[in-house]
Amino acid sequence: MEKYLQRGNLLWEGSRMMLHEHVDALEAHWASEEKVPPPRPDQDALGMMGQEALHALHYEKDVYVTFWEDGFHYKEKGTVEGINELTKELRFAGRRIPFDHLIWVEPAE
Repeated sequence: MEKYLQRGNLLWEGSRMMLHEHVDALEAHWASEEKVPPPRPDQDALGMMGQEALHALHYEKDVYVTFWEDGFHYKEKGTVEGINELTKELRFAGRRIPFDHLIWVEPAE
């Protein structure tokens, strides 16, 4: 019987656990550390991206659009469906991307 009493806290070592709320909070914290600030494209970059987007819109060609959303960069392939200069948005693959969230537009060859 004394053997069992000398093991200390080893009885509880295998049952350590974290609550789901704690795991979710840690994952949210780690994800927020990886976030990047929104881009600030200059006028030259916006002009080049605009020309490429207009070319893709006119000739219905696929392009790769790299954009910022909620702190992360995304790169997607699709077609430009429209450019709204009034709201300053690019309609691309079923979504609206503000001009100031664009990072780069390049042709998909």
